[in-house]
Amino acid sequence: MEVIRETLPLDAVHQYAYCPRRMHLMHVQGRWENNAFTEDGRNVHSRVDAESDALPLPWEEGTDVPPKIIRSVSLASETLGISAKLDLVEADGPSAVPVEYKRGEVPDTPERSWEPERVQLMAQGLLLRESGFVCEKGVLYFQKSRTRVEIPLTESLERRARELIELAHACAAKEEEPLPLDHSRKCQGCSLAGICLPDETLVLRGEEPDKEDGIRRFYPPRDDAQPLYVQEQGARLGKSGECLEVTKAKQTLLEVRLIDVSQVVLCGSVQITSAAIHLCAERGIPVVHQSMGHWFYGITHGIGLRNAFDRACQFRKAADPSFCLRLAQSIVQAKGQNQRTLLRRNGRGDTDAALDDMARHLRKVEKTSNLQELLGVEGLIARAYFEI
Repeated sequence: MEVIRETLPLDAVHQYAYCPRRMHLMHVQGRWENNAFTEDGRNVHSRVDAESDALPLPWEEGTDVPPKIIRSVSLASETLGISAKLDLVEADGPSAVPVEYKRGEVPDTPERSWEPERVQLMAQGLLLRESGFVCEKGVLYFQKSRTRVEIPLTESLERRARELIELAHACAAKEEEPLPLDHSRKCQGCSLAGICLPDETLVLRGEEPDKEDGIRRFYPPRDDAQPLYVQEQGARLGKSGECLEVTKAKQTLLEVRLIDVSQVVLCGSVQITSAAIHLCAERGIPVVHQSMGHWFYGITHGIGLRNAFDRACQFRKAADPSFCLRLAQSIVQAKGQNQRTLLRRNGRGDTDAALDDMARHLRKVEKTSNLQELLGVEGLIARAYFEI
């Protein structure tokens, strides 16, 4: 009997083969940052991603059917537990060859490729086989070298791909991310290095950094995106390809690339189309709704898997009265101490009595037994502060 289970995107398996911690941060916690390499890779895939074709039926050998090139093919397998969007498939009768686009040059290795890339192609081959095709090889196209590299889909590569698929599923089921790679050169080009903090994490575990390399220099994430404020009353925000377009009275006022936008802020009587909302929600770009005077009304945001385990833990903690009291006590304590410091430095006239009252009330914060009592103590601190 075939086992039906939840599917992972093939990119999760590819990322796991590269670095298990990176896979967990991206596909379990939903954390992501761009850098020069990821932006370059997105541009390389822009052509194949712009088109979407259906995979034809495999034809018997000898049938007079011309070869076909199909772009951006979506496939999934409940048995394997993966889904994928193949860059390109070259179909010729009963045979199919997956073609994967890569941004860089051909690696100087015996296989002329890296293992994560070969595993990715092998998994695509398995998906094509489940669709009825004969798939004995795949192709990596390296854009910078403008070179095709054929990858034989061997039995040993298939075993490795299936093993990594299982490991990726097991990793996705865990709340805690794996440890960083041990002083790996992969970290230097990783866009998540600032989130992963590989060297810092290893040092905190008592492991010494690599003395030969010294301080490693990572490529910083790109933070070029900025908020898009639309304040022209009567304007309309719509979608134009991969851009957001602001128009009024059938005239284009502004066109902004989506990758340059961190959030959209609509001020007052500004309309937004459904297509623009869908695009922003898909890309994780929030749409903020404000009055003409910039009073906040609400926010429109897509639903994505972002730090799901953290959110679940927060809800569990929020349901724990003792934790809520300790958290509230620390907030009131910090707020009261800050108010007392400000009053001592900037207060006019005789502030000694108020400072003494605040100090006395602050000592009561840790002794409160419930939120209502704590609220009363907070009010006494605030009264002493604002009476001056």
